[in-house]
Amino acid sequence: MARATLFRLFFLALLATPVAARAEAEPPVVKATLDAIAAATGVRPGYRSLVIDADGDAIVRDLKIDIPNPVEPDDVNSTSIGEIRLEGVTPDGDGFRVEQAVFSTLRHRAAAFSMEVLQIDALYSELGVDPPGSLGRSSDETVEIGVLTLNDWLLRPTRIASSDVFGAIIFGGRRLAIDRLAYATQGSTPLIVGDIAIEEARKRSAGETWRYAATADLTTPWLEALAGTVFAELGYARLPVRIEAETFRHGGHASGKAFVRADGAFNLVADYDLDDLAEAATVSPVPAAILAASPDATLGGARLAFVEAGMARRAMALMAAQTGASPQALAGALGQQAGSALRRAGHGRIAFEAEQALAQFLTTFGHIAIAAPAGPLARFAAMGGAQAPAALEAAGVTITAGK
Repeated sequence: MARATLFRLFFLALLATPVAARAEAEPPVVKATLDAIAAATGVRPGYRSLVIDADGDAIVRDLKIDIPNPVEPDDVNSTSIGEIRLEGVTPDGDGFRVEQAVFSTLRHRAAAFSMEVLQIDALYSELGVDPPGSLGRSSDETVEIGVLTLNDWLLRPTRIASSDVFGAIIFGGRRLAIDRLAYATQGSTPLIVGDIAIEEARKRSAGETWRYAATADLTTPWLEALAGTVFAELGYARLPVRIEAETFRHGGHASGKAFVRADGAFNLVADYDLDDLAEAATVSPVPAAILAASPDATLGGARLAFVEAGMARRAMALMAAQTGASPQALAGALGQQAGSALRRAGHGRIAFEAEQALAQFLTTFGHIAIAAPAGPLARFAAMGGAQAPAALEAAGVTITAGK
């Protein structure tokens, strides 16, 4: 749901370039963009003022667009932007090249009305219990951004209504930066994400490298949404998280790596390496999606590791205090439980490895990792189905622990 909200935000906010008060005064980039937005949504953005400065840069203030739902008039789909500044706009093919676009004080709210939810809320009322969320709302989400900056942005108004609006916008520029993003749903405490950056490190014949970064401040309500009361029981009232990733693509080769660092709790490390991809094939976390375009794709290797940074130690200390059992006995028992669960799911060797690895990890507090060796990606075509356990076993997937 959050991803869909961001799609709508970028679609309506980033593309809502400044407009002049009279149609004949609109520069080409403005007319083309607003015509495309109007064609796609049926609504043309409004604004308070537009200024063209001495350098030819356009500045629009207090832009707003509200898209009504004729079926549900109570639905809300509203976007406002305090200020937009477009610098260095020049025609480029079927679009416009913008040296720098700066969007300040963005706010997007999407709230969907649902009769079914309203009926459920009425039932809560009859039972004398306060209904969760907003009355009659199946969703009510708000995204707010402080300052968003796009550098060397290729804006293609003709693609506004395409199926990949998000990708066309984000990867249409050489660099995107957001200082602060706040996301809230159903009136919840906002999830704060900051220092968001997506940038092209280099683009040459030797390949294309993209880098990604963001920080998040996970407070108690969001920690509860992720894992119930686990984090509170372990003494975490908030969890600062840093995300960094990098992807590389050159012809039929693609690779990537990512790091998630949760301060004082854990680190996640992931990487992958793919070969024999179709030239324009999209890389996806779902093997079947890759194989659909690249049936001969091969995996050079993939790995996901959980590295202890304090959380596992706290968990073991808490369980030892609650049960009176020794840490070694607890580690062995938890390993056996994991192995038994995997055996019931149809795993054999992997269940044994998981049992041993988890017991070791909860004793040495190093890392635990799942890895796939090199070989044809088609080995994983059965992922998600009843044959998944057998496919993983045959593909050589391993679970190990280490210091």
